[in-house]
Amino acid sequence: MSFRISLAGVAAVALLAGCGPKPEERATVRPTGPTPRPAVARARVEPERWTGPWAGVIFTPEYASAACHGRGAWKRTGDKSWEDRPDDNAAKAREREASAITSTQGRARRVADILTVGVARFEDDPSDGDSFAKYTYLGRLEGLPFDVVAGSHWEWSTWTVVDALGRRARLSGPPVASPDGKAFAATADDQMGEDFNGLQIVEDRGGEFVSSQLDAPYACDPVWKGPDEIAIKILPGTVADHEADLDAQPASAWISARAVRDGSGWKLVRPKDG
Repeated sequence: MSFRISLAGVAAVALLAGCGPKPEERATVRPTGPTPRPAVARARVEPERWTGPWAGVIFTPEYASAACHGRGAWKRTGDKSWEDRPDDNAAKAREREASAITSTQGRARRVADILTVGVARFEDDPSDGDSFAKYTYLGRLEGLPFDVVAGSHWEWSTWTVVDALGRRARLSGPPVASPDGKAFAATADDQMGEDFNGLQIVEDRGGEFVSSQLDAPYACDPVWKGPDEIAIKILPGTVADHEADLDAQPASAWISARAVRDGSGWKLVRPKDG
């Protein structure tokens, strides 16, 4: 009897198993929420680079109009043509820029108010106020893949160095390249209180331009003596000492000083400092 019951039980279990849903008919439990997407490896996109010839007229830093040469912002020269005939000067500046742009063999271009240098773009803004800007292509640095663009703003001026990647280093005076081409020096003798007054040094550090500024009264004529030293001329004392009588200062009042690398920065060394 027990043997028959066991067979019957086995048969019942087999029958029930055969009546259940087939494996492909069973419900599938799906996770709720958004379906995760597989990570996609993105290739690093490098910035475009100017790969054509670095042709063009050579830019020469000019400091003859600095206060140390008796031709500061308030004194200039006896020739007032720059003031009496501004339209003529503007026309001549446009002609010089057009000639400089042509010499680059396509690296620099101007279309109306937009100046393009390699992959860098400068747009003029004729509106009154602090946003005013007029950019002018000046030329390339000799022996280096850099161009120089001058900026005339509301009450100050800028000089921008542009490299093959379109990176910009903005200075307050005409840039003078270091012997190794990795840094630029410029001086500014601002007499209107809109910009700084001293020596500016811009260096390429790990692919980024880093700017340092040293207070140096009415500095001018920066000359690199090596990658870690710059000779300049300054007025003794401080900027405030000469604000009222700057126009009365003869060129001989300027003394020699130097800027030297101090760790990761720079410091000004006056004659009395040795």
